[in-house]
Amino acid sequence: MSLDCLVEENGKWYVKFYQHKTSRWHKIFANREIRKVIEQQQQWIRETLGSDYSYLFCHFWSIRRESYPAFSSIKPLPKPPKITAGANPMVRIIRMLIEREDIRDANRQKPHFTGRITRHSRLQEVRTKYGIKAAQLYADHQSSNTTFQHYTPPTREQVAEVDLPFQELLMNPDNRFLPWQSLPESLLKNPKAHELDLEIAPRLVVYGHCILNPKTPCPVNLFPKCYGCSSFRPSTGKLSLYERQYQGERQRLAEAEKLGAELAQQEAKATIEAMDKWLPELRRLANG
Repeated sequence: MSLDCLVEENGKWYVKFYQHKTSRWHKIFANREIRKVIEQQQQWIRETLGSDYSYLFCHFWSIRRESYPAFSSIKPLPKPPKITAGANPMVRIIRMLIEREDIRDANRQKPHFTGRITRHSRLQEVRTKYGIKAAQLYADHQSSNTTFQHYTPPTREQVAEVDLPFQELLMNPDNRFLPWQSLPESLLKNPKAHELDLEIAPRLVVYGHCILNPKTPCPVNLFPKCYGCSSFRPSTGKLSLYERQYQGERQRLAEAEKLGAELAQQEAKATIEAMDKWLPELRRLANG
C-alpha cells in the first residue's frame, strides 16, 4: 500500500490501493479513526525511513524467538512487507504471541493466525446483512466458497443486529458453540431440510440437525446412531426433547437389564453414552 493512500474526494476521505491479484484499483471509505491511524503511520515512516520511501508499511528484521516479548534488536528495513505468511513480520510475531502465551479459542484449540483474518470489517457487515453472494462481489472473489471460508466472522453483537435465517444455537463435534456462519449455506437458507425429527419409538428417535446434503441418503445408514456421528449437530431449541429422551433411554436400559434383552440394552447404552458427551455442555449453553 502506497504512503499516499489516503485521499479526499468531495469532502470525504478514502483509502485507495491497487490490488495486483485482480489488476484493479479499490477505494474504501475511511472514517476518522482509520484516518488517524494511517496519518500516524505515515508520520512514523517519514521520520524513520525518510521521505524517499513510498510505502505505508515496511519490512523488519531480527525477529527472533529468543527476543520475545521485547524484540529489542528489531530494525525497520526500507522494503515492502513480505506477502507470504511465513515471512510476514506481523504474522510471525502474532504466531509467537499465540504460542508463548498459550492463547486458545472457544474450542480450547490454538488458533492458526494468518494475515487474511485481519481484513476490514466491511466484508463482515456485507456478509451478515446481505448474504454470501454480496460479500463475494464486494471482495472480488471468483468463488463464494473463498469468501465463506476466509472472511472474518462477525461478532455476536453484529449477529444480534440482523435478522438471521437461523436463530438457534448449535454445537460442533467438540461440544462447543457452533457459529452460525460456519454452517452449510443450505442449512442457513432452509433449516427444515436438515432437521432430524425422527420418532419411531423405541429404536429410532433422533432430534437435531445433520450437516450432510439432505437430498442424499445417509451414506452409512446411521440414523439410530446419529448422536455419535460427526455430522450431527444438537440444538438448544430441542433441549427439552433431549432431556425427555435421555430419561427414557435410562429407563429403557434398566428394563432391558432386568429382562436380559441384550440388543435393547446395547442400543440404550450407546445412546446414553453418546448423549453424555454433549448434553451437559448443551444445557450450559442453553441456560447461558
